[in-house]
Amino acid sequence: MMTYGGGFWATVELLVALGGKSDPGVEPFKEDIEDWLEAVSNKVKLQLEREKIRENAKLVGCKARKESMDYRNNLNCSLSYPPVRTRLEMLMGSNVVRLTDRKYMLKLMSRIRQDYESQQKIRIEERKKNELTRTKKMILNRLIPVQEAPMELRKYPLFQLYLYCDAIIEEKRKRRIPKKARMTESLYRLLYPDEKNDEEVNEDDEEEIYMKTVYINGSPELVPMSPQEISDLKREQEAVKDIEDGYMLTQEEYDRLHYETEAVKELRETQTVEEMYAKAYEIVGILYSYVDEGRYKKAAEEKNAGDKNTEEGPVDTSATIGESEKRPETDV
Repeated sequence: MMTYGGGFWATVELLVALGGKSDPGVEPFKEDIEDWLEAVSNKVKLQLEREKIRENAKLVGCKARKESMDYRNNLNCSLSYPPVRTRLEMLMGSNVVRLTDRKYMLKLMSRIRQDYESQQKIRIEERKKNELTRTKKMILNRLIPVQEAPMELRKYPLFQLYLYCDAIIEEKRKRRIPKKARMTESLYRLLYPDEKNDEEVNEDDEEEIYMKTVYINGSPELVPMSPQEISDLKREQEAVKDIEDGYMLTQEEYDRLHYETEAVKELRETQTVEEMYAKAYEIVGILYSYVDEGRYKKAAEEKNAGDKNTEEGPVDTSATIGESEKRPETDV
């Protein structure tokens, strides 16, 4: 945006001078105003033309520079190059380079890294300052509220004044808000009858009392239930409802799907290690006894078979031969 200091102040003086004239029919300084406006318009046209010519020249120069520029030859990293020698002298204190000295090259590398880090810190601080300046301008232009500004900016006297003014404005705004008119209960019930019904239902639920029958001296009497009994009853009702809806299994169905013997249930209820081992031996010991009984039975059968064979003894072949000789011979 271009500003013309002389034209601005001349306009201000002219307006101030015209403000003192009270006669509406007279037009003072008419010729001077026309000459001044013509001069300003000519000056603006000349400046716009010059800027346009300057921009065209820049564009043409940039195009020619891009076409003729060779980036491979643009970098000059030789040690005899004056900027490189100046930087070496600034970092190492001398422009003498010892390429074969390892310590020198390591020192040069560390100095270059340190210089880069320091320059980076400077750039970061500069960006922080620029960001703070930008935030200040946005707050001054009322683009963002002062309440969203960082704490370091809120401490400025001008922004403290903004906060003070905002607090006063907020307080006045609250005072201007009309107070809510209190509605009578009868009119409220007429306007919102449904809410009354909901409240009555809630009150009925709250006032519901659970009773149980107790026999005293043989005669039944109704007695209010204790909170624990009420909670147990509600839990049972919920369980029955879940079973009816199919969300839960009955105890018989659960026992059929997840069968456990009484001995295993008693094992789960044991409290000490000794009881647990004793109960486990009672359960598993039967299986061991069956195995031992089968093994002992098999050994006893083998032993009985061996004893029977020893009692019968060897077979007498001579008796059989004598019996065959005593038989009478028959002629064929």
